[in-house]
Amino acid sequence: MKLYVGFSTANDFVSRAIRWITLAPESHAYLRFELALADRDVFFEAAWDGFRCRLGHQGEVVEEYCITGGKPAQAAFDLCTAWWDTPYDYSGILGELVVRIGMLFGKRWPNAFANPHHMFCSEAAALILKSIGHPLFADVPAADIRSIDPGMLARMLKAYEAPHASATV
Repeated sequence: MKLYVGFSTANDFVSRAIRWITLAPESHAYLRFELALADRDVFFEAAWDGFRCRLGHQGEVVEEYCITGGKPAQAAFDLCTAWWDTPYDYSGILGELVVRIGMLFGKRWPNAFANPHHMFCSEAAALILKSIGHPLFADVPAADIRSIDPGMLARMLKAYEAPHASATV
């Protein structure tokens, strides 16, 4: 089994709004598991209807990074199945707007509307990477992971990948 973190976009209003707010070409993050004995890959993502599993991906894939195989990938898969049906954090989206406005003024405001029992797509991908010990997240507190948007996560992985031939953990 191999684990990939991928980034995509679509042409709907929500995707365009996310790209506008984050100034990034990516509006969505997902996890793809390449299963050795399956003819289709399994995708996990936090979407409008909660954290879910799909057998295919919708939207235009912008980029994808192979993270690991073996036991870390299995641990990530197990965590994804445990998160199944975790609600999407709609109130947190409103709070992220406040956070972004604060950033424009050089302030670091917390997301007062975030629900700790709900999640965003990039938050789910980053928490998975932290849980399997990816070096990018060794020193990142779990509380700071919530504010990583898809574009930020893509840039982090791209910068990490540049000096590394493989992101194997």
